[in-house]
Amino acid sequence: MADVGDEEYSLKDSSQKSPLLKNVQTDQTLGPKSMIRAGCILAAEFCERLAYYSIDANLVLLFRGMGYETQNANVIALGWKGTGYVTPLFGGYLADNHLGRFKTIILFVSFYVISMACLAVGAEFMDTQQWLVFVSLFLVAICMGGIKANVVTFGADQFLDAPKEVKQTFFNWFYFSINCGSFISFTGIAYIQQEISFTIGLAVPAAVMALSAIFFVAGSKLYVKLLPTGSIMAKCASMIVQCFKSSPEIKASCSGFLDRAKFAKDITGQKMFTDAEVDDLKSLSKIFPIQATFIMFWCLYAQMSSIIFSQGTVMRLKVNDDFSLPVSSLQLFNSLVILILVPLFDRVLYPVLRKNNISFTPLRRIGVGFLLAILGMIYSGGLEVYRLELYKDNYVIIQNLDDKEIEAVDLSIFWQAPGFMFIGAAEVLASITGLEFAYEEAPPSMRSMVQATYLLTTALGNYLGLVLVLFVNLASMDKPWIANNINDGHLDLYFFTLAVLGFLNLYLFMYLASKYKPRATNEIEEEV
Repeated sequence: MADVGDEEYSLKDSSQKSPLLKNVQTDQTLGPKSMIRAGCILAAEFCERLAYYSIDANLVLLFRGMGYETQNANVIALGWKGTGYVTPLFGGYLADNHLGRFKTIILFVSFYVISMACLAVGAEFMDTQQWLVFVSLFLVAICMGGIKANVVTFGADQFLDAPKEVKQTFFNWFYFSINCGSFISFTGIAYIQQEISFTIGLAVPAAVMALSAIFFVAGSKLYVKLLPTGSIMAKCASMIVQCFKSSPEIKASCSGFLDRAKFAKDITGQKMFTDAEVDDLKSLSKIFPIQATFIMFWCLYAQMSSIIFSQGTVMRLKVNDDFSLPVSSLQLFNSLVILILVPLFDRVLYPVLRKNNISFTPLRRIGVGFLLAILGMIYSGGLEVYRLELYKDNYVIIQNLDDKEIEAVDLSIFWQAPGFMFIGAAEVLASITGLEFAYEEAPPSMRSMVQATYLLTTALGNYLGLVLVLFVNLASMDKPWIANNINDGHLDLYFFTLAVLGFLNLYLFMYLASKYKPRATNEIEEEV
């Protein structure tokens, strides 16, 4: 296929049956040119995720060092992470309606570097200048929005006319690059923060974030750049309003609520919306319920850097007399599982299944992923039951954490590893497939917005975790489940509660999935 070069293409032509213009041509396979495009994007994503996870790795520990108790430190950390996944709504809106994905990413990457540098300075003066830490974290959360809503969609745009298998490969390796970044963050960077200096441990990822901008700009001349398509969200809202305002005759003649918008007319008597635009909105109305079930999945996922992190602080961190593990380093098992399973699934499992005509659809992969995340919570709850028994039997040691002496159970933190591995396998099946589902099922003109709503489920999952922490502590005031001294709490009951909620969510997902008719099989093939 011809190289696209530094041209921009519009998806605005609604007169065509397909919103994809035929002159937007990209490589149909992962050939040399598309590999360069994808490589630049994946390298940039690796750097950005290394920076993000360098903050996430020890955020609870940072807040505790600033004087916050365990419950409040977890609540603030979950709140920050949630905010970082709400802002993609703004980033998606800006890209779809004004700047386009490429320019939006460039803009927010630049501010990301500045915000990370300010956070490193704030960590140096966190005892007296806490406001600088919080302002910097807020700016990082905003910058995440401009990048997260657009970078994976921008990457997939490079393969517009490629087979679904090629796009699936891109999504797999996109997630692989994310976990390469997190692996370094949860090992080397986390160790620097815990054992040497938070300032240095945040200055290094700030420099890496600058590399992200360099990598991304390096492929500028080769990228496919789609122009913004207009105010999609405003148009969707207008269509819904017109559905409510429809005449009784139109309401009676339409089998579906949104079909009423096809008959809406302006004051001149012209149709306000094309049938294709209304059908796009109908597609969204089917996607959103499926996406909503991810809220509980991300709530379970968020426990790794919050409540499971707190559990790890009261387990033995010492490997030998000279070396203690950073508490957050156990998340490397999560990353390791992903780094192993992504190429294994992409190069072995999925091709074998396709060759033997075994249908492992995206919805089935997501369902299995949800189940594995639940098993991770059950394991963590069982481990906490065992840990508390050891504590009662006085298998206790004193260890230093953040310059404070705390009581911990003489049980290696490596016992947490299987729980992280369950969640890692869940990510490969649910999270990666969620990205693919959001891209493939979304109308082409709304892909950044649908990616943003998918990321919003991550925010809502973190906020749900925040609410659950506050709720269970209010409901168990005599003996809080998540006590400031973890040994006096009941994290086991908290984990088991999450598992029950996870099973209820899985049942809802299975019901919705049984009713869902994939857009990719009945519309896109027809269009393209």
